[in-house]
Amino acid sequence: MATPLPALYARGLRRDVPARKGGTMLQVMDWIIVGLGGGFVVLSLALRLTPRGKARLASTASKRLFGAYIGWIYPLFTGLGLLSGKLPRLLGAPYAAVMVFDTVGLLLAIALGVLMIRAALRLRAG
Repeated sequence: MATPLPALYARGLRRDVPARKGGTMLQVMDWIIVGLGGGFVVLSLALRLTPRGKARLASTASKRLFGAYIGWIYPLFTGLGLLSGKLPRLLGAPYAAVMVFDTVGLLLAIALGVLMIRAALRLRAG
């Protein structure tokens, strides 16, 4: 199956069309965002799985409701959102896959917003 024409223009693969200006810099920035997302995921897993992280989350949980969950879910959802937003495009996934991952990123952002609002309301009430 032939590659769609806009993809050929964006990647600069056609000889008669010059490559996008700043394409390398934008790609480096995208990989930095992917690295940041991976760092957030590793941080959240470290907070959840290591004894020191569990102790920190337990002391936070005693101070406020949802503290133990928000402490590791927030970086996890943020990292997964960053990864799902940039990684499929960088790996050259088909358009349908990119759209699915964009939808997953939107759903993660909405879920995180709902969790933060619920936590804020519980803090205000309690």
